[in-house]
Amino acid sequence: MINKRAATRDGFGDALLEYGNDNIIVLSTDLAKPTCVDKYKNIIHMGISESNAIGVAAGLSSYGFKSIVTSFASFLTGRYDQIRCSLAYPNLPCLLVGTHGGLAIGRDGTTQMGLEDINLMRCLPNMTVIQPVDYLEAYNITRLILTENFTLTYLRLGRQPVNPILNNFEYSDIRIIHKSFSGKIIITTGAVCQESISIAEKLNYCLLHITKLYPFNKALMNKICDDYNIHTINTIEDHSVVGGLGTIISEYISQNNKNIKLRCIGINGFGESGKPEDLYKKYLLDTNGIQQQLI
Repeated sequence: MINKRAATRDGFGDALLEYGNDNIIVLSTDLAKPTCVDKYKNIIHMGISESNAIGVAAGLSSYGFKSIVTSFASFLTGRYDQIRCSLAYPNLPCLLVGTHGGLAIGRDGTTQMGLEDINLMRCLPNMTVIQPVDYLEAYNITRLILTENFTLTYLRLGRQPVNPILNNFEYSDIRIIHKSFSGKIIITTGAVCQESISIAEKLNYCLLHITKLYPFNKALMNKICDDYNIHTINTIEDHSVVGGLGTIISEYISQNNKNIKLRCIGINGFGESGKPEDLYKKYLLDTNGIQQQLI
């Protein structure tokens, strides 16, 4: 699979078409085209009813099917109690695909922006939380989930096209995108990584991408911090600064007694309606805004 400029949701949709089978059932909540499952043959259209879709997915999983529920991140994780009680508590295998994470949904506004979803999903026992960096990683992670490791997983995807970042795919919970031994590091997750590459190269920061946000790979992070003698970390995320990547790294630093400075860059409060490029500029998540906030 050749990497290309495309949204991570496209990587998911393409992998589903190639590796889906009669045992893999998609439950769509009136958003089949935006979540890139409209061409998949084995689909149940549930209407605007995420709660029912989660319940049906739990039933299908109980009988040995591989069930996938797709919706916008805000709507899907907004059904938190159904996910908690019907899937996480009984630890049923199910792939929850939340698209349109972050500000890129633009004019649709606050109600449809997934800005708190990582926070909600990572606090659930038995849940794995993954956010790919580009099309190639989204495609291959979906392939691995469908063919090798189908467990309870929240897959966070974006709608905006992302430049190819990876030259090839070899799965890792944490990826080193740009190497530097300055002791300063930028840690990103998801599509916002592309905004950080030029900054890391220009300012001589090491740049990481966290693909698996939960459970967080502390051992691998320890090795990276030791190998690169890290003393300063900046986290950048298209998500609330509460409970997301910044909080994950803050917890890592405190739990491992690391003497590391930390700056968490993300979204404070709710988003709003507007062109995506205007929103990223306003919330200081474009290239200039990110650079202004670094320590």
